[in-house]
Amino acid sequence: DIVGCSAEGNVVGTSSVGGLAGVKESTPSIMRSFAYGAASGATDVGGLTGLVGDAGDFDGCFWNAESNPTLQGLGSVADPVEVVGLPASSFATTTAFAAQSWLFGIVWEITPPVDGRFPVQSWRGNYCADKQGAQSYSAYGTGTLTDPFRICTAAQLMSIAAATGDFDKVFVLMADVNLGGHSVTPIGTRTSPFSGTFFGRLHRISNLALEVQGQTDVGLFGVTDGAFLWNIEIANPHVVTDSDHAGALVGWAQNSFISYVSITGTPLTATVEMNDAIGVG
Repeated sequence: DIVGCSAEGNVVGTSSVGGLAGVKESTPSIMRSFAYGAASGATDVGGLTGLVGDAGDFDGCFWNAESNPTLQGLGSVADPVEVVGLPASSFATTTAFAAQSWLFGIVWEITPPVDGRFPVQSWRGNYCADKQGAQSYSAYGTGTLTDPFRICTAAQLMSIAAATGDFDKVFVLMADVNLGGHSVTPIGTRTSPFSGTFFGRLHRISNLALEVQGQTDVGLFGVTDGAFLWNIEIANPHVVTDSDHAGALVGWAQNSFISYVSITGTPLTATVEMNDAIGVG
């Protein structure tokens, strides 16, 4: 399948010419992808795809109708509703894309440091370049899957712990953060567990330091219940408690999906039920 792809330049050919793909047989599917440039040729020319074997295998795709005013999205068959032509100006906003479940802040961004004319894959940009001053996680985003809270600094990450009303929201780490020198409060408690989603995007959280006495459920996340934690790297954690349930990532995890987590560095210390990543799960 072709998923999450973009083509930004012009394409010139003779036959079977598309802004993104020249020929699409019955497979693969093309999903959440776009072509921004102009396509030109003699036969089977489309703003998105040229010669198409099966028009049913598209989902959330866009092409530039302004650059291709005489074309449709598919060169050899009628466009299905999942293939949409947009004016150039609409590529610079999230509205049309988010309506088709494009994940901004997780997979895609529209940021001037890269271009600003159209969405780009998040790894290509420097989203956090001008977002160091805000102290709260809520400065960037609304906490939904299509507009998550975007975390750029240690202060923004640490501010989540006090915001129990947003523990069911979606958070994305947009840059490496160093927690050295920061006072850390675990995110989530038994009475208010974290039940939301946290995408680390393989950015590194380094120098997490927690030394607490008489407190259970110690970790970056204290207690999770129904949470989704994914692609998180924690380096050089220092977690020490004289009580139970300690982990660099989660002290106590219940009914939670945790995947692609890396913990490297110093060991952890607790009375019982301790693990590098999760104390109890």
